[in-house]
Amino acid sequence: MRRREFITAIGGVATAWPLGVRAQQAGKIPRIGWIILGAPAGGFADIFSYYDSFRAGLGDLGYVEGTNIILLARSALGVPEALSGLINELLHENVSAIVSPGPAIRVVREKVKSTPVVFAFSGDPVAAGFVDTLSHGKENLTGLSYMAVELNGKRLDLMKEILPTVSHVTLLTNPIHPGEHLEVAESQRVAAALGISLQYLQVRTPAEFDSAFRIMSDSKTQGIVAVPDNLIMLERTRLAEFAKDRRIPVISGWS
Repeated sequence: MRRREFITAIGGVATAWPLGVRAQQAGKIPRIGWIILGAPAGGFADIFSYYDSFRAGLGDLGYVEGTNIILLARSALGVPEALSGLINELLHENVSAIVSPGPAIRVVREKVKSTPVVFAFSGDPVAAGFVDTLSHGKENLTGLSYMAVELNGKRLDLMKEILPTVSHVTLLTNPIHPGEHLEVAESQRVAAALGISLQYLQVRTPAEFDSAFRIMSDSKTQGIVAVPDNLIMLERTRLAEFAKDRRIPVISGWS
């Protein structure tokens, strides 16, 4: 399927906009842009799972397709360089707001300066500079974070339940992911309390996974905690195959 064939569909957004924005929209159907980077490893199933969930939520809130809201959907199909052009397309369509789940928000933020933007981000939006606090949006940005720092310790608890004798576990992270330092600190705290030696490995690019695999093999790690971000999810098949071949249990925040 070509990028242009990714459907331009009808849907909506479940966000209350400022009075000035609503006033501008009076008398016409608001047009909402929806844009995602997407992931080649997951293909269209991943892309549509976000999109279909979004549309289902709109229906629950009483938005009727083609009657009181229109959604213009775009996916870069995992190609970051395509995002800029797709954002321009949405702005040319005079959308009233843009919704962006995932890492596409980095590019959306740079290009969209006045149109309201709602993001859903796996990292810490404060550390990323998107907002100043978790309580308030910033400029034209508002949204939510999928990050739950306290669950990093819970994953080590579960690893200990699976393998009561475990003593050496690898924490695999992408240090570029905003808020990663918080997840590492929580993991180290709980590992110490459980008597687990925690090997901290960083991967910034797909090529660095080969080195990480060699280090884990040499150190004879007994378990892997993969802290999820877009890079680790893109390489999840390689990670799963490595762990399966060596019979090492893996736990992560995302399926």
